[in-house]
Amino acid sequence: LHNQVYSVANIVGLDPYWGFFHSDKYGSPALIFDMIEEFRSVIIDRLVFKCIKSGYIKPEHFSNDGDLVKLNEKGFKIYLNHYDNCLNSTIKHPRENINCTYFRCIELQLRLLANLLLDKIVCYTPFLIK
Repeated sequence: LHNQVYSVANIVGLDPYWGFFHSDKYGSPALIFDMIEEFRSVIIDRLVFKCIKSGYIKPEHFSNDGDLVKLNEKGFKIYLNHYDNCLNSTIKHPRENINCTYFRCIELQLRLLANLLLDKIVCYTPFLIK
């Protein structure tokens, strides 16, 4: 998700390092972290729960690395496949009221933010779906 938001921010012309809520720690793309918050629960959290609940990701897809438990290569490939499917699935954008992919929703939100910064609109509406 970080990579998608980062690339779209660059396409839209926003500086990924100038955020609003996250620390402006040197070298940290604060704007990207800000925008990820709008999409984390909708895309990532839902996807993780779906992969586990549906049995796509199983205990054998994890491995121990010292004190860490991580997805192994097979599990990661399964996750990425479902992630790509999720990003390309179509939903109705809550503000624009158009059907589009989650990837396009990320772009629309960043363009909305850019329009706010350019004083083309007076209010930014976060990405919220039911």
